[in-house]
Amino acid sequence: MALGASLLVAGGAAYLLTRPRQSGVPDVRLGVDKCAYCGMVIVDRRFAAVYNEDGKWVYFDDVICLLLYLKAVDKLGDVGKAYVHDYSTGRLIRAGEAYYVVNKRIPTPMGSGIAAFENREEAAKFGQVYTIDELVGKLEEIAPLGT
Repeated sequence: MALGASLLVAGGAAYLLTRPRQSGVPDVRLGVDKCAYCGMVIVDRRFAAVYNEDGKWVYFDDVICLLLYLKAVDKLGDVGKAYVHDYSTGRLIRAGEAYYVVNKRIPTPMGSGIAAFENREEAAKFGQVYTIDELVGKLEEIAPLGT
């Protein structure tokens, strides 16, 4: 019985790592998925973002990478269609419905200090609150020279 249970657990783990991503918004596979902008492996869900580009899901380790990627492919206007994770709860939320702060004391993967929140009041605890459009407007200030 123990061997059968072990095989079932191992098989389930393999499925989780290789499951198809065809319907809905996929989970970010920590330690597996790579950022489409900088190439880093995603290790912290709180800062990860997901975007569907022409039917293919692409992943980002930091909101700044999402913004810079969309700027580079001339799709910055689509940023509201992306998904980000709530910094406090880890819940996946639409980027266009989230509230953002830029706080350099928040240790994000790329050092942007950008954190997303589902709740404006929660975001305000960490600093000045921005919508996605306001954040895009600050892009040159947040990432000088398009780094």
